[in-house]
Amino acid sequence: RAWGQAGEPAGTDAARSRLAAGHAEQALALLDAYQRATPRGALGLEAEVLRIDALSRSGRLAQAEQRAKLFLSRHPSSVLAARVRRIVRQ
Repeated sequence: RAWGQAGEPAGTDAARSRLAAGHAEQALALLDAYQRATPRGALGLEAEVLRIDALSRSGRLAQAEQRAKLFLSRHPSSVLAARVRRIVRQ
């Protein structure tokens, strides 16, 4: 899928919808496609938080925690940092 800049929100929104519906694996597949299509996308941080959440919900806790730790070390003041902390504490 080629999202490009105009389609970036559609890519993250689709992953968010799949995650909300309880389909973490599908969300991860969409996030993989999103990253391939937009490796330096404007919504990269949001996509990473969605990935951490999807990993956590799919039972891949070690991966979620590892990515969360990296996210927080790189972006400790991000508005998304509190959300990442909540995800890995669930």
